[in-house]
Amino acid sequence: MAEETQKGETLKALQGMSEAIGVQTRMLGQLLNSLNGLFGIQQSQAGMGQLVPSPGVEVTEDWLVLPFDVGTLAGGTPGAIVPISLTIGKSGHFDLVKITHTATNNNFQIRILSGDSDKYLSQNPTGGWVHILSLSGSAQLPYMILGKRRFVANESVTIEARDIGGAGNTNVQVVMHGIRVYL
Repeated sequence: MAEETQKGETLKALQGMSEAIGVQTRMLGQLLNSLNGLFGIQQSQAGMGQLVPSPGVEVTEDWLVLPFDVGTLAGGTPGAIVPISLTIGKSGHFDLVKITHTATNNNFQIRILSGDSDKYLSQNPTGGWVHILSLSGSAQLPYMILGKRRFVANESVTIEARDIGGAGNTNVQVVMHGIRVYL
């Protein structure tokens, strides 16, 4: 009797393991199908990241990002202005395509100055200040610039940022993404 009980328990254990193996096999099959699908997407998009020069233009183009590391914005409504400047390299122009940002919160504004003048790239009654989400969007709704804005070689670009939430902001970085057009 004890031997039959032990055989029954062993049989139940083997059936349970068989069911578990079946579940794992189905899961591995689903994973394999997903990976095959991703491989197909990868193959269909091969070459999409390569930049093709504009037709009839005898220049070399390549991707370029300009990171403006603002750092910490003091709290205020509005807070103190923090300016960060970069100069476009002398090897070519920069065509701005989009702006992104990272920060501890989105309660800040920026304005962008072109060149060594007071020429802001926005015009409004608040002195050119624009909420960051209006320029770079969010992870849920990114904002893409229609067309492009060219900054010429050796031109300086300044981003000024200020907190508007009152609590301050840290780790603020605003990045301009675009195309370097070599001269």
